[in-house]
Amino acid sequence: MKLLFLSCFSALLLVAAPAFSLPLKAYKAAQKSDNLETVENYLDGVGNGFFWANATLHADNKEPLFCSPDMALNQENYLTLLDREIKNGMSPKTAWRDDDAIEVILLRALQRTFPCKK
Repeated sequence: MKLLFLSCFSALLLVAAPAFSLPLKAYKAAQKSDNLETVENYLDGVGNGFFWANATLHADNKEPLFCSPDMALNQENYLTLLDREIKNGMSPKTAWRDDDAIEVILLRALQRTFPCKK
């Protein structure tokens, strides 16, 4: 069953439309199946996208999405930030919904963890 789930999930990632996002429900399902390798790789790509978006914003003298820390961010950092944001990031009245995109949740985690000083 795990192999079937992983195969289907991997196939979806390969043929996804440009507007693809991964809902929180799918992330939780991957956690339960104890097979997060594909999701970790995906999160690393999303995090790298945020890094390059920040670099472009900086080059254009615009406000960044978040202020980069004095450390290199990697898959493990992104996964930790995402899990913490899912657990603690929102008040109970406005908890993350199952259809919320993990990309947005990760961005919010980065913004809360590495805010820019004004």
